Amino acid sequence: MKKVIWCILAIGSFFYANAQDVIISDPIPIASDHRLGLIGEIKEQALMFRWKEHDYRVIGFNKNLQRKFEKKLEMEKRLPTVLFVEASKNDFSVVYYHRQKGHLYFRANKYAANVNLLDSVLIADLSKVFFTPRFHTEESKDKNILLLHYMQNEEIVNAFCYQLDAMKLLWKKKFKPDNYFREQSFFQMQVSNRGEMFMILKRNNMNTRRRPHKYTILSYHAGQEEVASFDIGMEGHTTYDAIFEYDNLNKQLIGGGFYSVKNGSRANGWFYLRWKPESGEEILLKFHEFDQTFVADFMNNKRVRKNATISNIQIREPVLRRDGGMLLIAEKVTVYNQQNTNQMRRPRSFGFPTSPGIDYYYEEILLLSIHPDGRLHWSNILRKKQISHSDGAVGSSFFLTKTKKKLHFIYNRDIQRSTLISEYLLSGGGDFAENNIIST
Repeated sequence: MKKVIWCILAIGSFFYANAQDVIISDPIPIASDHRLGLIGEIKEQALMFRWKEHDYRVIGFNKNLQRKFEKKLEMEKRLPTVLFVEASKNDFSVVYYHRQKGHLYFRANKYAANVNLLDSVLIADLSKVFFTPRFHTEESKDKNILLLHYMQNEEIVNAFCYQLDAMKLLWKKKFKPDNYFREQSFFQMQVSNRGEMFMILKRNNMNTRRRPHKYTILSYHAGQEEVASFDIGMEGHTTYDAIFEYDNLNKQLIGGGFYSVKNGSRANGWFYLRWKPESGEEILLKFHEFDQTFVADFMNNKRVRKNATISNIQIREPVLRRDGGMLLIAEKVTVYNQQNTNQMRRPRSFGFPTSPGIDYYYEEILLLSIHPDGRLHWSNILRKKQISHSDGAVGSSFFLTKTKKKLHFIYNRDIQRSTLISEYLLSGGGDFAENNIIST
């Protein structure tokens, strides 16, 4: 079975000009067992990554999106597995691992725009690892620092911090968090532009009197002897959903999300957290109940109800404000199993359809702009209704891109019958406009 993928690329000032120019490539037929990803634009060439098992190739397009070449990546021949791909102005980097004589190696290759190999470096030799660990990667905001990490025996963290442009390992660290259970504790990992690691652990989210809910922040950087640990109590609340982001401009770790009071499947309000590890300031943590009129509007209820809550909502990527505040973005997502009609909440599935008998509803986008002191600046709702069936929701949700003055929320307006791509343009003050980008 074949699938057809259209590659859409922003040319020139696509997101900056009033008149938007969109160029669409010729269809690219691929087998259903292939996967695709965009590397980026390098020297007026758009590069696309295509892979199947251990076969990795790059497809190149000119500025008019005419296909010019397809080339296999030159890597170690012993079953390489790519973990990370990132483009810079003149080249792109690929981080991968492979086995040789029982050893497992991390390597990084740098390629020119024509996909010729420029340089290669060994990041780490994991020696004789019997089972291949599950590796994870985190990238800094300037896209120059990569944090590789994996768990050893489900209790020891192995972390490697690598600088892409200099092609060098900044540090490596092995440590064992106290009372660690991955399924109950691990929440998120962040890395700063300077190579600082922040591991966020979610503790005791059941929130009993003997074991109150809290977050533990583990931090480490080059030259530091031991991993530092810091606890943040949640003042009797439990977390419904949350996200953390390192603010490189203001040198602080910011967190935000929704909290629950009694029913963990429903959110009663939102919270904002700010920690400046270098300044010695106390943690700022603020909780706010939802405005009931706002809840009724978001949940499409005709009447405003007392103590109303929000359900079926998932936090997306945050947007950091220059003043140290944040824009918290969440999306209403409901998944129904047609076989038993029970409502389910599960992570979004990427790839080709693998979930027969499931209906996906991706609807309103919730926006909360929060001042750095934890007060609400403004709130708003972006309306959309994306309904699909048994497709893994591959065409649902939205893509967020940022310019100096506006945020662009790009989404498929009509998934079932046609290709209608629209966008919301959001200003810093919360005002928005809706435009159609592509209709076929």
